[in-house]
Amino acid sequence: MDHIIACDCGGTKCAFLLCALDGTVRASVTGGTGNSSFESSADIAAKIRALLLQLREESNVDPATVVAWGGVLMLDYKLVEPTVHELFPACRTFQSYGEFSVNLLASAGVEEGFVAHSGTGSFAVALQGGKTFHYGGLGSYLGDEGSGYNVGLNTFHAVKHHLVGLGPATVMTEMLMDEWEITREEGVQKTLWAIAGKCISLSSESRLRISRLTRIAARAAKAGDEVAKEVLRRAARDLRDQVRVVVETEGADPHGILTVSGGTWHCGPDMLDTFAHETCALYPGLRFVRPRLEPIAGVAASLLRDSFGITPCEEIFAKLPAWEK
Repeated sequence: MDHIIACDCGGTKCAFLLCALDGTVRASVTGGTGNSSFESSADIAAKIRALLLQLREESNVDPATVVAWGGVLMLDYKLVEPTVHELFPACRTFQSYGEFSVNLLASAGVEEGFVAHSGTGSFAVALQGGKTFHYGGLGSYLGDEGSGYNVGLNTFHAVKHHLVGLGPATVMTEMLMDEWEITREEGVQKTLWAIAGKCISLSSESRLRISRLTRIAARAAKAGDEVAKEVLRRAARDLRDQVRVVVETEGADPHGILTVSGGTWHCGPDMLDTFAHETCALYPGLRFVRPRLEPIAGVAASLLRDSFGITPCEEIFAKLPAWEK
């Protein structure tokens, strides 16, 4: 049986999937980041090579049966192509995808509708009648409201305000200090400097560390911390407002399926349920669908369709990676 390789490389992780043409997953690996805005293309290509080697070893399939690959890449695929040809000699077909369509297909199993994405970055998009209505994706310096990176920054700000007396107490303070092995110094400023020193650079590792503060916000919210809950509700409303821009400024018709994609939504109901309730209250013509599959599944389904004419169906979706709950 022939096989394909699907990849999804972004600011939080690079994910690879090797599966058969019926959707059966033979191996999946993740590791590192793949955002060319914050690291060199050579470094990303080296990470991808290592992941492809791991994928080949763990799949236990004949490399000659891998005949097509494709996905979401934030660098020129030709920088990775020689590695693919070396490791999988028969793999000559490549399909490039943007995040919008594969995320919608993975989350809701459809090719038209609204999706709000919150990973390391964020965006809202509507795919309707062959048109794309989009807002967001401006990057962490100028935008990405409601993203994991943005939630991480707001988590830090809540801790900072607690420490200096400008905001209410929050359990996130001790959680963050334990997570980053920070000890309270004499004087609040020294403590803040110690925290900032953990992520002071502009590297991808620094951005990832800040984005991972979402885990602290999620844990604190689950424990009932009101400050953490508000951080997540603020993110939900930022994404709601991105949908508003797609409708009211870009001109999308506010009817049809509304879903989400991206790891930040795993922070729990304070973010996900707030977004779904408030966005559908604003636009009653939208019907919210909880995401079903991980984005990498959308890549695999799209690749099967475009390279082999295999229509995405229930039988295939049931075999691909499910969205974490």
